[in-house]
Amino acid sequence: MATLLTLITLVVRLISPHTVIPALQSIPLVPGLTGLMLVSAVIAGIRRRLSLLPPLYLYFQVALLVWMAFSLVMAGEAGHIPKLGFINDLFFGAIVALVIDRLPRFKLFVVGYAFSLVVISGFGVQQIRAPRVCAEVVGGELLFDTRACAADLDCYQKMPPREGAPAAALRGFKCERKGPFGVAAFQGRMRWVGPFTDSNALGTTCATIAPILIAWAFTFKKKRRLLKFALTAGVLLALMVIILGTGSRGSLVGLFMGLGVTLWRLLGKKVVIIGIVLVVVAGAVLTVTGKSPISRGDETSQTGTEASDQSRTTAMAVGMRLWFQYPVVGVGAEQITKYHYLEAHNGFISAASELGTIGLCLFVFTIWLNFRLVFAARQHALRKNLGELATISAGTLGGVLAGSFAFTVFLSNYATLNNLMLCLLAGGLFKCVQQESPELKLKLSHWDVLGALLLTGLIMGLTHLALSAYFTMKGFPLQFDTSSGKIM
Repeated sequence: MATLLTLITLVVRLISPHTVIPALQSIPLVPGLTGLMLVSAVIAGIRRRLSLLPPLYLYFQVALLVWMAFSLVMAGEAGHIPKLGFINDLFFGAIVALVIDRLPRFKLFVVGYAFSLVVISGFGVQQIRAPRVCAEVVGGELLFDTRACAADLDCYQKMPPREGAPAAALRGFKCERKGPFGVAAFQGRMRWVGPFTDSNALGTTCATIAPILIAWAFTFKKKRRLLKFALTAGVLLALMVIILGTGSRGSLVGLFMGLGVTLWRLLGKKVVIIGIVLVVVAGAVLTVTGKSPISRGDETSQTGTEASDQSRTTAMAVGMRLWFQYPVVGVGAEQITKYHYLEAHNGFISAASELGTIGLCLFVFTIWLNFRLVFAARQHALRKNLGELATISAGTLGGVLAGSFAFTVFLSNYATLNNLMLCLLAGGLFKCVQQESPELKLKLSHWDVLGALLLTGLIMGLTHLALSAYFTMKGFPLQFDTSSGKIM
């Protein structure tokens, strides 16, 4: 029962039907399912079907949450603590972590993500193929009308008077694509609701799951193998549709990194041939089309792409300067938008600027721990000839690598359900191998702390050098008043 409720709750949280279906909006769907999950997990623990001892990696996530709260107190924003979405995410993740202790349950966790993404891909295709129409921005929501448009300016030019509104009232309009349930695309890029409101987060989740599904396919037995391959191929196709529809370049890079590591671990030198074929195909596409094979929605001009890059790098630079100004506890969790209209678009810079150096080190250590768990599980599975677990672990390694790269380098994910998913995959795999071979242990030492600290310094040093080189090359250094913390 605990496993089934976990699967249902996971799917509901990912698809978020209560957000888009009016009849469900008054029903506490997620809290109710989460409560049932907790009760069933406790009952299973009492019956000794589950271990109620939280895994090691959860303690570091709790420490990160505590430090987030402390940073808000130090920033004078203690009232924002109950609004931290990571509280609910971590509570849900803690229950999932207790349930994922065997390979079948680990597979169900992956199936839950895959099923949700397939459903979202169906809605997403309709979304990005819909005609562009005008929508008025009211209270952060888009109120669509029937006027066709090609750009935001068309909506202003065709703006009709609104009943009850002053003639001189400032009204904002967007020219966007309206998908199913009224969920709008973002600049023509596919997105959804809930944890996938951000197009990049949606694409990166697909890049995380894809390597695990491919590794899983290597374990299929002869019975119904063709049907299983067909289902897997269909799911992978849906994931690729999402990645291309979101126009997330980071997701695409993460996907190739994850697939490369997975296939290299499973096929060895044969993966070189596969890589050459992919390069040839990509080169042919570039030659024939004359442009990138991945389109960023309705953003087709080079000027638009450069503007996007400049806004992101400027946000990163602001975050880096804030870290220099508030090096210990930062400006407070989720408070960077007080200093700039965009998030830092980089998990490491976001953690550094909002949580300070201590929070940054905690965040990097959680990533370090994820890879330690996966590597330890895979090496032990290989030594003990646990064939299926060894194969699945290769895909998990690729998925964690893809997610860690894209979620952190290109997105501000240091304490979200998306980032927590990587911990659940790594920790869940470790528990599965440990269930089959109880002698598997993970012993952390001072070398792990030292390694994580060196990794932190390396990441931030390279990021600072890259930003400095970018602004020097472009010739427009960022002007930032460190005394007031305001953009000039």
